[in-house]
Amino acid sequence: MRTLRRLSLSRFVAPLSLFLIALAIRVYRLDAQSLWLDEGSSWQMARLPWGDLLRDMLSPTAAYPLYHLLLKIWVSLLGDSEFALRLPSAIAGAAAVAAIYL
Repeated sequence: MRTLRRLSLSRFVAPLSLFLIALAIRVYRLDAQSLWLDEGSSWQMARLPWGDLLRDMLSPTAAYPLYHLLLKIWVSLLGDSEFALRLPSAIAGAAAVAAIYL
């Protein structure tokens, strides 16, 4: 039983380590450059009032509606600094590194 616990624990150490390393690399100087055009567009969508955002999300031409909805919630919790706007993508990228390992 002890060996089984050790194996199951060691199975998660490597992906967790990769996630933390990848996150540290992504977060380092995350706000060193100003927003790019697509990031500015996402920032503008996240700052819309809820009614306008939901109306735009239901439009047939809406691009990435779930991302903008989640970013709106994120911005309402952490603010709209360049660092805060880029952090969800940095976390997702680090999670992708760990997921590829699995």
